[in-house]
Parts: sequence; C-alpha cells; structure tokens
Amino acid sequence: MSNKTKSIPASIKRLWDCIWFQGQNAYDLGIARALGCLLILMFALPPLELTIALDAVNGTASTERPAVFLLRMLVGDYATHSSIWLSVHWITVISGIFSVLGLGTKVSIRIFAIGYLLLVSHMWSFGELHHPRIAPVWFLLVLFFAPCGDCFSLDAFIRNRGANSSKQLLSEPQSYAWAGNLFLALIAYAYSYSGLWKLLYQGGVEWMNGLTSRYYLFVDDVSYMCSPDRNSIYYWLYDSLPALRLTGIVTIAFEVFFPIALFFRPLRMPFLFIAFAFHAGNYALRGENGIFLLYPILAMLLITRFDVSPSAVVNKTRKHSSSSNESL
Repeated sequence: MSNKTKSIPASIKRLWDCIWFQGQNAYDLGIARALGCLLILMFALPPLELTIALDAVNGTASTERPAVFLLRMLVGDYATHSSIWLSVHWITVISGIFSVLGLGTKVSIRIFAIGYLLLVSHMWSFGELHHPRIAPVWFLLVLFFAPCGDCFSLDAFIRNRGANSSKQLLSEPQSYAWAGNLFLALIAYAYSYSGLWKLLYQGGVEWMNGLTSRYYLFVDDVSYMCSPDRNSIYYWLYDSLPALRLTGIVTIAFEVFFPIALFFRPLRMPFLFIAFAFHAGNYALRGENGIFLLYPILAMLLITRFDVSPSAVVNKTRKHSSSSNESL
C-alpha cells in the first residue's frame, strides 16, 4: 500500500479530531455547566402549578412518553399521583442547584437531567407544547455523559485543597469540545429538519412568498396581533410584503444551511447570532415562547473558549511579559 493511500485514513482522523476534539477544556465545560443549569432553572423549568394541574386529570394522558412510561413501570399507579410529580419537581430543583454549584456533580447533574426529562415528558404526554424545552433536555443529556464537574465547581475546589493544589490546578485536562459539538449537531438537526419540512410539505418555494410569513407572524395569533402594545414596526412589517418575503427567505436559508456550521468553525457564532436574532424577533413580534432563546445561548456556552484556566492565564501572562521585555 502506497504512502499516499495510508495517509488518507490519517487525514480523515485529523479532520475528525479537528472538528470534534479541539478547543474547549474542562474549565470551559465547567462554566457552561454552571451558567447553563442556572438559566434552565430560572427560565425553562416546567412550572409546578402546571405539573400538578396536568396530573389532576388522573391518567388521561393522550400520548404517554417513554420516560413517563418507565416511571410508571417503577412506581405503578402512583405515577398518576400529584405527590409523585411534586417529589420529582423538587428533586429536580435541588439537584439543579447542586449542579450549578458543582457539588456532587457526577450524581447531581444526572439526577437533574433525568428529573428534567421526566417533567418535560409529563407535559408532552398531555399535549402541552414541548419543543421549546427540547434544547435544555439535550443540553443536560450532553452534560450527563461529560465530566463537567472537573473544574469550576465546588467538587474541584474541595478536591484541590491541600499542599499540592497549585500543581493540580495547573494541570490541563484533555479537550472536551465533543460536548459542545454534539449539542450543536442536535440543534442543527432541529433547525434543518424544520427548514426541510417547510420546503417539502408546507408549500416549498411558495413558503417564501411573504404571505406565509404574514400568517405565521400575525394571523396565527390574532389576539396578540390586536394587542394595544404593538408598535409601529409591527404594523409596518405587516404591510410590507417585500420585508415579509425577506424574512421567509432568511428563515429557510438559516434553517436548511445551519448544519454547515458544524464543519466550518468560523461560521458557528454567526449562525448562532442569527438564531438568537430569529427567536428574539419572534418573541418581540408574535409572543413566541422566550425559552427558544436558550437554543443559541446554550450552544454558545458550550462552544465558547473562556480562557480562564490557570495554564491559559499563565500563558497570557508570559506573552504579556515577553512583549513588554521586547518593547524595552
């Protein structure tokens, strides 16, 4: 076998490693865990009132989700009792707080992920809108398999106390960029699926004629359209068919081509900023669920280099001192 033929698998492996295993370290992952879990607790946790209200119908769920089915297999008919879901809610909250702090992270993040999945599955079983909370579910399931408590956590602080703490802190763990890339792949699938569905089953190119955007932005929610809080931009957009066509084109292009960001790192942040603007615009114009904003925000947390690890700080200090010496 020629050297050129042998180099092909090596090139593929280098490309694979470049995409999946470069960039983030355990400090970046720890910061993403703390901030992401805090955002989920504050803005995306299913309300306790809704959880109990859904349970009040006592087992008339339209489509029982697998996670809820497994819970029912464990506890039997008690799965339809409000006391069970009250317990699941508060166990999820407490484990979420521990996950934010990074205390007992290996256990707490897994309990938080399972509890959150159960609460969302419970809502879905009763026909409640579930997909705004899919991104937080994916985020927690990614952290479920990632060592996100190795750094920037109370676990790490307790572990690194002692005479050799400085040496331990300066040791860099291996890269954990795969966690951010996996989450990015999941939301890329969600966006591209949405865009392709519009093209294949909701009118194709006609979806971008402006009238569809007008329907989705306004007629789809007449009560919100008639709200007295609407501003002049809202009514200008309603009357401007070219602007509505542009929103349709941008929406389809953004959703269908989002997977490109998986393979071209410079495009990741621009695509995620477009996603943030997309959901922020929907939130401002038509009252879309603000939890959708967590899609790009959680992805940004997982792929951002925070450069706060001790070795990064030491390297920056050395570069600064060497540049200062050169200037002298």
